[in-house]
Amino acid sequence: MADRLHQHLPLNGITAFEAAARHGNFSRAAEELGVSQAAVSRQMKSLETAVNSPLFQRERYSVSLTDHGKSLFACVAPFISELNTTVEQIQREVSTQDELVVCTDLLVATALSPLLPDFSQAFGDSRIRLISSSGSVVESPQAFSIALQIGGDEHEGYTRKTVCHDEIVAICQTGNESMYCGADGQVDLELVTLLELDNASMSWPSWSLFCETTGTRYFSARQQVFRDVRSMLNAVEQGIGIALGWGSVLQQYVDSRQVSIIPGLRIPVKNGVSAYILRGVKRHPLTDDFIDWLSVQRSMALK
Repeated sequence: MADRLHQHLPLNGITAFEAAARHGNFSRAAEELGVSQAAVSRQMKSLETAVNSPLFQRERYSVSLTDHGKSLFACVAPFISELNTTVEQIQREVSTQDELVVCTDLLVATALSPLLPDFSQAFGDSRIRLISSSGSVVESPQAFSIALQIGGDEHEGYTRKTVCHDEIVAICQTGNESMYCGADGQVDLELVTLLELDNASMSWPSWSLFCETTGTRYFSARQQVFRDVRSMLNAVEQGIGIALGWGSVLQQYVDSRQVSIIPGLRIPVKNGVSAYILRGVKRHPLTDDFIDWLSVQRSMALK
């Protein structure tokens, strides 16, 4: 009987069953699987025929599991989950064997891109590919060898290495650095327009947090908010106000634009840029070399 059941069990139907049971709806299961609702219905009928028992109670707009359906789902759900995890791990290993895939947040990607040809040349024309994530890099659905992100938070399942320490700095229009420092070397923000980047996914420092950390009085009334770094930097170049950011990212703009770091507005930050490597997956052979190489590069190191 067991051999007969195994021989005739519709395996595609098992996947469809798990999705339908999870969603409680054949249409949503079909959408997830990329098939028609009619195809899911046919697969469920074939599966019910194979096990010789109804698995769903069918309502007009939804379905619910019968007792036998609940028993089968309790067996199938963890199997499907483990199968998906194994497939994802295999895909990660295969996709990162030939090339070093580096996943970063948007800001680190901007600073890192110009350096990649130098790394490739330094390590025998190694293949390296950069992908970016709008949120937490370790939650990226794309396979990667290394994830880079500003900050030093720990993430379960990942080994974290410090690429470099960093600092929070303020920048102004070149030539105006002395305007923002008093005789005692302290910065008076009362008459300064504070330019703020409002993008949580970029982990960008805020003026309110900066002032709280340094004990500086915060003047929120004199503030302009920007959605992207380029617009904010344009405002700095025009002398509209001063902006705040990470030294590892802003240094490249100091080198290429008419903006300068204000000496009196700097906060050292330990573990400024961190690298994350997934545990339990075979590492790309250049993973550690890349992290060591990156840690000494001018654009990513603490100035």
